[in-house]
Amino acid sequence: MKRIGIIGGIGPESTLDYYKLIIGAFHKKQADLSCPEIIIYSANLADLMKILEAKDWEGLTDWLLAKVISLHKAGAEFAVIGSNTPHIVFDKVNSGSPIPMLSIVEETRKNAQKCGFKRLGLLGTEFTMESDFFKKPFEDNEMAVVVPERQDRELIHHRLFSEIELGIIKD
Repeated sequence: MKRIGIIGGIGPESTLDYYKLIIGAFHKKQADLSCPEIIIYSANLADLMKILEAKDWEGLTDWLLAKVISLHKAGAEFAVIGSNTPHIVFDKVNSGSPIPMLSIVEETRKNAQKCGFKRLGLLGTEFTMESDFFKKPFEDNEMAVVVPERQDRELIHHRLFSEIELGIIKD
């Protein structure tokens, strides 16, 4: 079993979800007390937001690569970024990574294709909804990705971050 590395904390809720889902999926296949080894690098969301707001994609790549390298040094054998938005630079991070990386976008695309979906809605941060890093792999595989109108994208983005700040995001 490979040791998993997760760049988390960006957002904290999705980090928890990934952790619980990984453990849950493992226990469905393994009935004993075994658990996969998971190393989480809990990154600072405020640092990420500064980089994103500046649209400093090279800085974002370097920031993420430093975390992947830390995970590798801690013993991770592959890594995942536990948030959609940083996937804006996934290809660059992956190409510089010392360990294999799993792409949320590519895994989502594979699953959508397996389900036979042809038109999918995308909700997330403005960065995610307004960039093509999520849409392109789907369109290349004859699936459409649609996002809300600008006003709704702004509201969704605002709500994502205001609810985190207010501590009202719950299970």
